[in-house]
Amino acid sequence: MDPIVDSRVASQHRFNAASSTAAPSDFSTQQSAQLKEAPPGFDPAALSSDMGFEEFERKKKALWETARALKMMPDELQFFYDHSYTVEMIPKNPVFRKEMISFLKKNESAPPKWMMASGMFPGSERTDDVDVRRKKLRALYKGAVLFIRKALKRHEEDPERAERTVFWDPVLDVCRAMEIAPSALSRFCKELTGNSLIQVIDSIRAESLRGKLKAGIRSVVIGFDGRGGSDELPHPRPNSPEGREGKGDGFAAGAATEKTTHGACLGTVAEKQVWEVWGAMKAERKWPRFSQNAWANEMGFASYRRLYRACQVIYGMTPHQLELVLIEEVLNEGNDVVIEGKVGMTMGEIDAAIMAFEPYRMEAGVVVGRYGG
Repeated sequence: MDPIVDSRVASQHRFNAASSTAAPSDFSTQQSAQLKEAPPGFDPAALSSDMGFEEFERKKKALWETARALKMMPDELQFFYDHSYTVEMIPKNPVFRKEMISFLKKNESAPPKWMMASGMFPGSERTDDVDVRRKKLRALYKGAVLFIRKALKRHEEDPERAERTVFWDPVLDVCRAMEIAPSALSRFCKELTGNSLIQVIDSIRAESLRGKLKAGIRSVVIGFDGRGGSDELPHPRPNSPEGREGKGDGFAAGAATEKTTHGACLGTVAEKQVWEVWGAMKAERKWPRFSQNAWANEMGFASYRRLYRACQVIYGMTPHQLELVLIEEVLNEGNDVVIEGKVGMTMGEIDAAIMAFEPYRMEAGVVVGRYGG
């Protein structure tokens, strides 16, 4: 071929290539156009110079149309595709999308799950106001609670759970699932609730404390010799005839509610009766046979100090104050054993809650990410 002709052909190819990458002039005026997304199976990352001209033009056009539908620039869309993101995975909020691109460019990896769900990207602490900050922390905390419940339930159902001591905590399991450092998650929990990660775990453990304490109290009350060696309860039920008429060991109906100086509310039964049972329980708790830490271990806590704090967080009272309330309940129930209601969630319910979890919303109606999936 003539060298002059060959050079002209090469120049024409360069001109066509340059013009094919130019942005349409009406792009800014059609940002709000509702266009269809890319056809199924379309992979804009496949745009390359080795494909045919018509194929190249078709995929380039589809890239532009998808970018318009998402109200973003084509190069941003291509960037997400290059990092293995699908259209469904790309955030719809432009601010969140910009933070994700910045994170990807800096780290060459996808943001961790906790960051995707909370929107707490690097630098947000300097720009978020107090209300936005707390909303993000709340989303992170709710997600952490779900993963804590899942880890505790998995431990409860594990046939090999005996290999873990009472000092085991699911900290690493939770942080691995959320892709966050333990110190960071603990700091965020402390900032929102005043409890560290360990203390949040203890608080969830304390939800089952009421049933455990009540079972122990009932065993003491049943064996309490309050009426001349009888195996029955020391006092009749409040609805029994003896209780209503005030006969025998009963008590008058509608007794005024009494509140001790320790904050335990004593209502239907007389305070004296509660203290009689408490005295019997206390008589069994003599050192060195009894230890507060060993008692806490039986309840599932590593120490009495942690049990004490968790009880205050969940029930608003100390363990002994809670026992006084439960003693009253057991005496009121009489010989009828009242089964405690369901405590906690099943593994299926926890998994469903994680999949349905709605993280922090950058704006109304826009979900920016999920833990599940």
